[in-house]
Amino acid sequence: MTDLIATLAREARQHPQRVVLVDARASLTLGELWQRVSALGEALQQAGLKPGDRMALIGANSPAWVQAWLAALAVGGVVVPLNPELRAADQAALV
Repeated sequence: MTDLIATLAREARQHPQRVVLVDARASLTLGELWQRVSALGEALQQAGLKPGDRMALIGANSPAWVQAWLAALAVGGVVVPLNPELRAADQAALV
């Protein structure tokens, strides 16, 4: 577990109601973020992501992107962020 993930887990236990992510549609508390990160991390493991595996992540900056990034880190994955502005052929070349 990375220091970032360990810190997130600790802070979620200590301050579960603290708001940490906000966008135009909603906000997330530390407790909610940790629950989502944990659940998504389990789903990624069940899908076959193992420590050290690379996971491409494409999308606009959003709470969902942050959750996916943290979930991959939580299970030892390595995130390869892809710019959604790139053409599909360029994204495929990066993958």
